[in-house]
Amino acid sequence: GDQRGLKSPETYFYRVLDEYANAETKGLRLRTNQRARAAVVDQTCSALPSVETLPESFAFKATHTSGCNLLVVDGIIVGHRPCVLTGMANSRVGDAQSISQWTMWLRESVVADLFPTFAQAVEWAHTERSLMGRVVDDRLLYDACTRWLAQQYARTAESYYSELVPSLLIEKVIEDATELASDLKCFVFSGQTRFIQHVDSRFTADKRDTFYRRVLQDSGVQRWERMSLTLKGSIPSTGPPLSDTVLERARGLCERAGEGLEMARVDLLLSTEVHLAPPLYQIPRSKDSPPYLLPRVSWPPKGALYLGEMTPYPGGGKHAWQGDLDGQLGRAWCENGGGS
Repeated sequence: GDQRGLKSPETYFYRVLDEYANAETKGLRLRTNQRARAAVVDQTCSALPSVETLPESFAFKATHTSGCNLLVVDGIIVGHRPCVLTGMANSRVGDAQSISQWTMWLRESVVADLFPTFAQAVEWAHTERSLMGRVVDDRLLYDACTRWLAQQYARTAESYYSELVPSLLIEKVIEDATELASDLKCFVFSGQTRFIQHVDSRFTADKRDTFYRRVLQDSGVQRWERMSLTLKGSIPSTGPPLSDTVLERARGLCERAGEGLEMARVDLLLSTEVHLAPPLYQIPRSKDSPPYLLPRVSWPPKGALYLGEMTPYPGGGKHAWQGDLDGQLGRAWCENGGGS
């Protein structure tokens, strides 16, 4: 993010799967030899920092895939998006054939090599969906790490992710005393941001998805307009709309991040945090005059923006939209030279 002048949350830990990117032959070996990969996964995950050395709130995620992340606040897991592992998605259907296919995948995967018995591997594979509300500890992070690094990304609809080097990131959670940062998701087409999706109250039952579009006013000025359409199954915010100032700042950052790409969704975190700077003492002009405090200032200001992530596959291409919102996004892509 810094290379394009974008600010990212503070990083506490970042690690590429050991040896994976050192040489093409090693990368190939780890793609094809599951036992070799299991050893390297264990080596990498054993390097994770202890929970005692981390702040009470942090985000833990795999950067080579979608899902595979944990959000920890005050030591408790309040957000969890599981990995999509080969065969695991089909197993959720519950029919005998899918379960058989998933079991076969598990036996052949690196997962089975990480446990003394296959029964323990099966038990582990089903814990990925049961971490909400858990107290985070070293073993939980290690287990999550081994799951996330166990294989390449598997969804065929997002095939380019399968070429990414597996890696892990632990970073600061952007929050204040009352809520987590909200998401601003920019839909950028050939360097032009035409729509911004504001996701508020992300980890609550009151989650809202509000879309804004940039429209030309009669005065000839481009302004942001809140839309009534959103994702199917969601509702837009009924509170005050975001200001043009915030949306314009987001647009500038997103277009910088999406430069050179035909289409990308660029996700920013909109901070609600307000830090009070330490008091500054005014030096007195004479030794008989006591020093006095200057007013404290807020930094970073409320509304600070951080780069979250980028993807060419919004929602894995599976979003369902209200009305003609899907058509409006498609037209914006074509109008900016896409769809070739």
